[in-house]
Amino acid sequence: MKKFFQPIDGASIVDLLAGRPQSKNSWLQRLLLALLYIGGLYLWGRFLNWGRGPVDFHDWAIIFGPRLAFLREAILRGELPLHLSAPAVEDGVTLRFLSSPDQILSPQIFLLPWLDVGHFVLLQYFLLFSLGFWALLLLRRRFELSLLAFTILFALFNFNGHILAHASVGHANWAGYFLFAAFAVLIFDLLEGQASWRWVAKVAFLSLFIVLQGSYHQFIYMLFFLGLLALSFPRYFWWIAAACGFAVLITMARTLPAGLLMGQLDNDFISGYPHIESFWTYMTQRQIANDSTLNSGLTKPTGTWEYTFFVGILAALFILYFGVLRNITNRETPFHFQVLLIPCLGLTLLSLDKVFFTLRSVFPIPLFTGERVAARIFSLAFVFILIGATVLFQRWLDKNRPTLTRLLAILLLVALAAYDMSTNMRLWSVKNIANLYPTEDFVPSRYFPVNQYTDTPYLALLTISLLVSIASAGVLLTLAWREKRKLINAPQDG
Repeated sequence: MKKFFQPIDGASIVDLLAGRPQSKNSWLQRLLLALLYIGGLYLWGRFLNWGRGPVDFHDWAIIFGPRLAFLREAILRGELPLHLSAPAVEDGVTLRFLSSPDQILSPQIFLLPWLDVGHFVLLQYFLLFSLGFWALLLLRRRFELSLLAFTILFALFNFNGHILAHASVGHANWAGYFLFAAFAVLIFDLLEGQASWRWVAKVAFLSLFIVLQGSYHQFIYMLFFLGLLALSFPRYFWWIAAACGFAVLITMARTLPAGLLMGQLDNDFISGYPHIESFWTYMTQRQIANDSTLNSGLTKPTGTWEYTFFVGILAALFILYFGVLRNITNRETPFHFQVLLIPCLGLTLLSLDKVFFTLRSVFPIPLFTGERVAARIFSLAFVFILIGATVLFQRWLDKNRPTLTRLLAILLLVALAAYDMSTNMRLWSVKNIANLYPTEDFVPSRYFPVNQYTDTPYLALLTISLLVSIASAGVLLTLAWREKRKLINAPQDG
């Protein structure tokens, strides 16, 4: 008992909260991390009203509610989810369910017979939040983050305005955002010299897992990032190119059928951020859920839920200083953190209205034409800048070990920032914003499978794309296995 209940003085508190992980207080750190995880689940549960809805407004009722109701009925009937009885895909232009790449088709859909729409979405966010938390713990171990630094990373990653707004308006597929943390782990693996076919396989299969969550857009942002990273790190160009190529091939079962919508789908560009200062504005100013931003005519009117990235002014200053300014100016900053700012800058520029619209017009390929709201692309840049900010903050703590008084002052600032974010969280909660939107006529029984097995073009494309994905996965696994065998046999050959 003495081991676990030693007297705690000021220095011990500083070590526990601001020091790098140490074995002497590992049990207490694990306890606090567990409480952090449970607290995160509680906050997301309360935000989503514990799955109780309402689900009769905005995209809950007109997109994801119908899609999930259709999947539920297909599972109950034991039928393939091929054709819908009523339009619920891409503004009603098609009844071919699998022609849209942003459907949730991961294994948890088999729980739909026991869950309604609201509770399934709650489960989806709980599951991917948990996977994201696990990836954040890997980053904590890699960079030896203190409890203080990790808590800041945890809060800003999981509860910024971007993910809250998309969840609140009913984007069940946006939970794939949490897997950006796992993507970051793989990027740091690469930059620390772990380029290999196994690394390529991890990126490709993570991409497949993300696409199966319906998070097609997040997958595209990852491709943008990898392309920019390849130009920033020529040393790894071919490994990154291989990862992009196999990621595209392995996910083709979900992306290639979307070609059937070409010429039918209204994919006119909506908007991006109108100017550079917009990023600061939408990170520091709360938005009202049902407001539209007019942007002085610089972009089309767009709901603020597409733009908001609220973290509050204190957190925004923290990210700007440690993630950008200190990253650039501090000579002790690791080189790859500085270079990562290049793809982050690229994603930020792509988030601007005129930049993305111009690229989309010059290169009318699915990579660009599939994105109608460029402002969303900033989300991945935000994640990498945030990770850099917390790592450099930890290095600052290591170099400038705070006294207990200074630590309490830092904790006060963190508490004020947390209050800002909690206020925004209440503002955007599902139960609250449901009162701001008109009620939609959502009747789950309208949606059930009416498969048309004479629809040869659709079925042929589904079959071909699935075979391409399976064959590509087989090739990549073979390359990774052979590489591993060589590594195992290398000492014997020597």
